[in-house]
Amino acid sequence: MRRLGTLTDPESASLLHDYLYAQGITTKVERDGSEWSIWIHNEDQLPQAREEFAKFRENPTDPQYAAVAEKANALREQRVNADIAARKQQIQMAQRWAGVQTQIPVTAGLILLSILVAVITRLGSDENAVSHFQFAEYQFDEFANRISYDSIWGVFAKRQYYRWIAPIFLHFGPLHLLFNMSATLTFGRAIEQRSGSWRFLGIVLVIALVSNFSQFLKSGPSFGGMSGVDFGLFGYLWMKSRFAPDYGVALDRSFVIQFLLFGVLCLFGLFGRIANTAHFSGLFAGMALAMIPLIPRIWRRYVNQR
Repeated sequence: MRRLGTLTDPESASLLHDYLYAQGITTKVERDGSEWSIWIHNEDQLPQAREEFAKFRENPTDPQYAAVAEKANALREQRVNADIAARKQQIQMAQRWAGVQTQIPVTAGLILLSILVAVITRLGSDENAVSHFQFAEYQFDEFANRISYDSIWGVFAKRQYYRWIAPIFLHFGPLHLLFNMSATLTFGRAIEQRSGSWRFLGIVLVIALVSNFSQFLKSGPSFGGMSGVDFGLFGYLWMKSRFAPDYGVALDRSFVIQFLLFGVLCLFGLFGRIANTAHFSGLFAGMALAMIPLIPRIWRRYVNQR
């Protein structure tokens, strides 16, 4: 902030203050002994402000200065209203996200953790960071010229139990993350709002364990992503939609076909290297979790129809 100059009376200082404000130049007026100092906020506007200040001192009674006071007040009111509107929007967005966290805290937590791990691992490009989230520790055996890694029991012996879940938070590239988080939000919200957060958390953990163990046994620890869980959540909703209409979810037949077709196309490598074992083991785990509590109901229905 720089001092533009001084004026001898407060009326003139206020008039110049309003005039400069209408020109887009914000200033501050302060009493300085018997005079009034004009301070300019943006030093880049100092040349223009000095020019206007010199013109004002030459002819402070020019009608243009008095006429601009009303315009300055209108501009202040507009900017205050805009600031209030912006603050309200920020509050609404914060409340909306807080509401999402309150309604679906587990789903929100899965998404936030996935984004955090994506940042830490630079979307899978930092191999050292990625190694901390993989199913098992691995190392390159120079003598055998191959990669060796801990077995399931090796992970257990080292008490690195978190590794059995951690791979679901790994993502390799922005599209991988975006697609999986979109599916997690869609399926997770539908289940968590109906089944409750604790039950939903249990469903996610079971699907994650099944899909991660299956993929590890198939290809080793070099995999990651929420897609195995997403397939499981889809399978859970698919079975609920088919056999438990009171659950309140109805998956359109065309959507089910498209989702399953996507899984089949992944098998043929059309989308690059995909953890297909995690996809389908997760799918069957989700279907099983949905069907287990429905078995007595289906059996009674079968008996009554005989």
